Amino acid sequence: MECPYCHHQNRDTARFCAGCGNPLTPVAVQMYVALQPGQVLHGQYRVVRAIGKGGMGAVYLVEDLGAFGRYRVVKEMLQYYDLTRPEEVQAAHRRFEAEGRTLAQLRHPGIPDIIAYFSEGGRNYIVMEYVEGPNLAEGLTRVDAQGNLVRGRPYPVEEVLRWGIQLCDVLIYLSEQNPPVVHHDIKPANIIIDRATGDARLVDFGTAKARLVVQPGGRVGVRQSSIYGTEGYAAPEMYQGESSPRSDIYSLGATLYHLLTDDDPRDHPFAFPKLDTLHPSLRAVLRGTLQEDPQARPDARGLKEALKGVQEALAGRAQAPFFFPDGKMARTPAELARLCDERWAVAKDLLYKGDLEDWLRRSLFRTDLADQAAAIVRRISDQDEGLEQFLHVLNPKLPYPSLKVHPRALRFGRIPPGGQAQRTLHIRNRARRGVLKGTIVADPPVPWLSLPSQFRGEGTVTVTVETGNIPKGTPLVTHLRLKTIYQPQEVTIPVRGQVAFPWPRVLARMAQAIGVGALVGTGLAFLGTAPPGSLSSALGIALLALLLVFRRRPSGRSWVRRAARALFATLFYAGLLLSANCLGYSAWTWVRQADPLAARTLPIGIGALVGLALGIPRALERPGRPQAFSRLLAALILLISSLYLGLQAYPGLRASPTGPLSSAPSPTSTSLPPTRPPTPTATPLGEFAVGMEVEVATSGARLNIRESPGTGAPIVAKVEPGTRLRIVDGPRRADGYTWWQVRLPDGTLGWAVEKWLKPAR
Repeated sequence: MECPYCHHQNRDTARFCAGCGNPLTPVAVQMYVALQPGQVLHGQYRVVRAIGKGGMGAVYLVEDLGAFGRYRVVKEMLQYYDLTRPEEVQAAHRRFEAEGRTLAQLRHPGIPDIIAYFSEGGRNYIVMEYVEGPNLAEGLTRVDAQGNLVRGRPYPVEEVLRWGIQLCDVLIYLSEQNPPVVHHDIKPANIIIDRATGDARLVDFGTAKARLVVQPGGRVGVRQSSIYGTEGYAAPEMYQGESSPRSDIYSLGATLYHLLTDDDPRDHPFAFPKLDTLHPSLRAVLRGTLQEDPQARPDARGLKEALKGVQEALAGRAQAPFFFPDGKMARTPAELARLCDERWAVAKDLLYKGDLEDWLRRSLFRTDLADQAAAIVRRISDQDEGLEQFLHVLNPKLPYPSLKVHPRALRFGRIPPGGQAQRTLHIRNRARRGVLKGTIVADPPVPWLSLPSQFRGEGTVTVTVETGNIPKGTPLVTHLRLKTIYQPQEVTIPVRGQVAFPWPRVLARMAQAIGVGALVGTGLAFLGTAPPGSLSSALGIALLALLLVFRRRPSGRSWVRRAARALFATLFYAGLLLSANCLGYSAWTWVRQADPLAARTLPIGIGALVGLALGIPRALERPGRPQAFSRLLAALILLISSLYLGLQAYPGLRASPTGPLSSAPSPTSTSLPPTRPPTPTATPLGEFAVGMEVEVATSGARLNIRESPGTGAPIVAKVEPGTRLRIVDGPRRADGYTWWQVRLPDGTLGWAVEKWLKPAR
């Protein structure tokens, strides 16, 4: 491409002219006007000639009139701010002054001294020490100022390594500054070999900290101009306007690659096709510097040690080590195994690219290990498994990754129908090395369980259960079997759960069964207590018969037939109920006489319990499951309730119809028969009241004083006839008797039947 200003021939991909610095495409950059020989800057520096020109301005050789005409180098900075905006101009000048002050403090043998900095004519200048000697770009294939292609050749490896170590010292010094200084534009043209010492000097520090700035229009990146570095040498992060000391490591790696191969990285940024032609150790070192991730690159100190190791190995002073991208080196198979284990992701890439095999074969001459490495790469496609096998070839004592799973069982509990539940398995590596990989299967396979079929490394595995259309109450049972490629034994994890049973429905069914049973018991109580032939009995039987008839509607095509069937059924049920009334009333006589209240409530309680017992199997039914448990529970309820009701009814039935007197004779009247009833003294009705003093009116037998009203209550005392008592409470009705609470002469309180008391005289 020909420059429209100076007609200099440039590369087709160039954006700025290499001759005058003007843009080759229309952009918002003012036309550059070069300084002329003889022109004096800042009243002190007289221009001798231009050393180099670019998009950022130019570099000039000047005479320092204040130092007896000593040669200096003046670096002119490109104007990267909008002159029409005063705030940008002031900010740019402040930034330039701060950066110039920082650069002026740098003192290192590999860096030209920064002597002064100033602004003039709207441009910024930095005055630097003049280093006499060629730059390294002059020995490489290049296009000269006249546009001619000049053939070059790679530099000797020994010289490149020596220069690289010297430049690492410079980068170490820059990284130790506060804040660290980043050069941003390391390339062969900015490395001068001092003619006096033969050492490499890193030049062009004019904008070491001012490169990552926003151009007019808000664009940031290396492609806009050399302010941001040089395309091909610039690190990937610099394209996003970011940089760090490791960005210079990338640029130095690209520069060393260019010097060793004469392959210009500007022709194919981020690609280094001739890297594989270098020595394996040197190739490994450069590959580490050219990593895309800045943190994966070695620092300057690590790169220096790596280059020194390669230098010693190539000189025959040491066995050629293997270098990892971060600068660490291995000299023996054992060291290689340890470093590969610590850098797993990088190591498997090096193994499958052939770098490890190449080093073992060409540097250590271990063809046995190299052949095994090649065989593993061909045979095993899984890179993690392949690296694991290779490390055991290098060090058979390494432990294999070992599986550890927590918890040892997955219990999902009760899951609602159509619901979902999740549990987490925590997978750990007992060996704490290598990559743990394996499979997970359900045994037996079940449709309601979902989980990944494989796992890799440490972490968690989510296990999900979805009940879907599974019947309620169904147990969920299976096992998870986890197996790794390194362990023959499996780890088995039981999985347990159950589709939630509908307890609200169960309770509703039980309540319904209890209600139906209580209703039936009410009917039985009516039949056992209503006198046959009475009006109440007839009405009750008619109502029960109608309920039984209309429980199911009579069928028939015509209403006459349905009415006839309803009438027949009513008469049939009425006859059955009438017979049941007669039989039940006669059979229930002894209960009515013993306890009239129990005669009515006992059938209701029995009916409710029977209904509950019969309703339990239906309420707890499970599709396809035996009903043994529910039937056993129903039988236990019937048995326990029967025993309880019997015990409750026994004291009343045990009582004599003649009253709650003790059947045992008094010790003082042993001549009387045990069943002899006492002869009471007649007492007018309504004659007793609280606070009244009374006498025991029995004849011969002692009166039982009970703990509470009722013939079944415990006896607290036996009182002789004629004993005076005082009424403190009452009256109460129980078991067909009227009871009063009395106080005995010794202060004991108890309940006595009014029938066996009389007012005291």
